[in-house]
Amino acid sequence: MGNQQPDLMWRNLGSTFNRYFQGVPPLGWKMRSSFSSRWARFYAHPSGERPITVPSEREEMLRRFKAIESALFVRKDTSVSIFAPVIRYHGESGGYRPDAMSSVRLKLIDTDITDEEEEKGITFDLYGGVKEINSSEIELLVTAIMQDEIMQTVMIAHNGNVIAPYEGGFDVFSDRVEEIDRLRGQFPTWLSDRFDGL
Repeated sequence: MGNQQPDLMWRNLGSTFNRYFQGVPPLGWKMRSSFSSRWARFYAHPSGERPITVPSEREEMLRRFKAIESALFVRKDTSVSIFAPVIRYHGESGGYRPDAMSSVRLKLIDTDITDEEEEKGITFDLYGGVKEINSSEIELLVTAIMQDEIMQTVMIAHNGNVIAPYEGGFDVFSDRVEEIDRLRGQFPTWLSDRFDGL
């Protein structure tokens, strides 16, 4: 796991992720529970169902992703760091397979990440890469997530803004609350109507 790009070393004090989200691993659900005031969820398609199964849903999902991507990632940022977990049960991978990572050219960067809220014996291997914004590779990755082939993945830009696609939509984070409020105002019909925002 040597020769990694510095921002993929998420534990390091100098990395973008550690600067904005110190104290949690780059797992979307952990970030949501720790930084709920800096978070909003947008559905990938009108029904809010998951995962995506038909072409028309895929087209709408990509349209929404590109709109959020353009709104959240500033133009001077040309790339994002990506963190994608694979869950392991007592050392064995489950429904999410490591070979899915090679198809989107993500490499193993960390192992045996634990979550104290998970059952004993559950760990996560973390795959990562740096991808160009608006690239076909990101489209392939987001599509695989929406089809429930890859777990929720964290994409972080140098300004600290995050899109974390999951199989039904997009969790977004920013340390600037006005950014989250702006997105809520820009895409109000994509928000959940649940009291908890999920």
